[in-house]
Amino acid sequence: MGSRQREKGIADMIDNKNKFAAAVVVLLLAVILAIQFPDRWTVAQSLFQTVGLPVTLAGGFQLPGVLILGVMIIGVILLTQSVKKRQGLYGVIAVLVVLIGPWVLVNLYQGAFAEGIDAVSYDRDESSCSFAMHGESVLRSRCEVALHNHSDSPVSFDIHFKEDTLQLDDVPTVSLLNQDGPFRIRLDGREQRTVVLEKDIDVSGVPSHADSAEVWGVDIRISEGTKSREL
Repeated sequence: MGSRQREKGIADMIDNKNKFAAAVVVLLLAVILAIQFPDRWTVAQSLFQTVGLPVTLAGGFQLPGVLILGVMIIGVILLTQSVKKRQGLYGVIAVLVVLIGPWVLVNLYQGAFAEGIDAVSYDRDESSCSFAMHGESVLRSRCEVALHNHSDSPVSFDIHFKEDTLQLDDVPTVSLLNQDGPFRIRLDGREQRTVVLEKDIDVSGVPSHADSAEVWGVDIRISEGTKSREL
């Protein structure tokens, strides 16, 4: 009796089943396009790169983001047109699903199924590097890298630092940390830790470098064997 009442309630809510089904498909597509895994790029960005389309226009305009937004808007419109009442409420719920859904799906996958470096997440907003000259030829560096191993098994990997592709000058900063090889990191099962990395970098052979700098939201690459991820 209870299940029949629920089915009847759902049927009474939907005004146009075809539009409702289309809305679910389109909103699911928006969620998939917004997923950032296994690298830091969204699925939409990866698709643009694969087919050779520009990802960023002049002024930093992100075309994949526009695509995701457009697909989400179409899905919300279809959803609100397919229900009989509370269109605003369902529209807000749909937007929240697209915004939060990718993060939830990635975390569920990493916590339940991922192994090795696939189970590692990186918090760019909580990570930074600072640099200051120590003497005439040594650049002293200190980085804080926020990492989380979502699996039950320990994982070891190398960290490589990458320059921001959007930086306006060619003066190297974080890439200098790769001198003499990458840093080796080990995280225990379910361990969440801000790893502190320090290095004195010999810049005597670097013609142009920063004397002091502080970099937030550092781009990194983690690797283990032949597998790597851009984070």
